[in-house]
Amino acid sequence: MDVSIGGLIGVYGGMICGLIGWGYARIKLKKERGLDEVHVHIRTKAKSFAWYVTLVLIYFFLTLTMIGIEMSMAMVLSLLLLGHVGSWGITSVIMEVNLSREEPFKPPYVAGGIILICLSVLIFTVITIATHVWWYLLLGIPFAAGGLIITLMRPKHTESF
Repeated sequence: MDVSIGGLIGVYGGMICGLIGWGYARIKLKKERGLDEVHVHIRTKAKSFAWYVTLVLIYFFLTLTMIGIEMSMAMVLSLLLLGHVGSWGITSVIMEVNLSREEPFKPPYVAGGIILICLSVLIFTVITIATHVWWYLLLGIPFAAGGLIITLMRPKHTESF
């Protein structure tokens, strides 16, 4: 059994950096009176959505296992963690921006952006698992970025006289 020192440093170093960043942000928010009911609402809704994403990912990985695609436990758990924390963070940012704008997001744009993000991640993850070439995951980044841009897009208003 080989021990991957770099992997251990990455896992625990990332966790420590994340906790330090989270703690620092909480201290800054307390000083600026940012821990109010809006903050609680955003975090609660984002966590709820993240658990739905995690549930979908669990069924997705179970389906892949049932059709015969071999996956290691570390890969599945890493992708579950990435999906959960990533969806929590992205949802938090979208809700924070949405509640701070004069005009809220348009639901069709948000739905289209989220669908583009989910489909690109899903398709490129399946290709990566099937081919065992992790570089295919990098091809999904431009599509996910496009989905985020579509989600945050504000349509221009044309006033008719």
